[in-house]
Amino acid sequence: MSGFHGFPPELFTFFEGLEKDNSKAYHCYLRLQASGLMTGCGALVMAPDQFQRLCTAIDDDTSGRRFEELITQLAARSLPVTSGAEPLLKASPPANPKTHPRAEFCVGR
Repeated sequence: MSGFHGFPPELFTFFEGLEKDNSKAYHCYLRLQASGLMTGCGALVMAPDQFQRLCTAIDDDTSGRRFEELITQLAARSLPVTSGAEPLLKASPPANPKTHPRAEFCVGR
């Protein structure tokens, strides 16, 4: 097993750029605390058309079932997939009923 060999120089370049301009939309994050390391990836804010495309893919029988399989595989490795940390919207998108089997990933977001 390999040990920790330090942070790559690209990490510092990234943080320097972030310090200069924090207005960019990054979709991945890393949090390092004494209690552990947490990583995440996703879309913090989506345009309405992006959100609808995501929900359409999750709603589709083929890609939606594959999405469920991937979630199950990741959860088995202690890598949970959640619908996000942002508060839910008050209303559901009309095309995505709350009774849908994968509703937690689109309904009310």
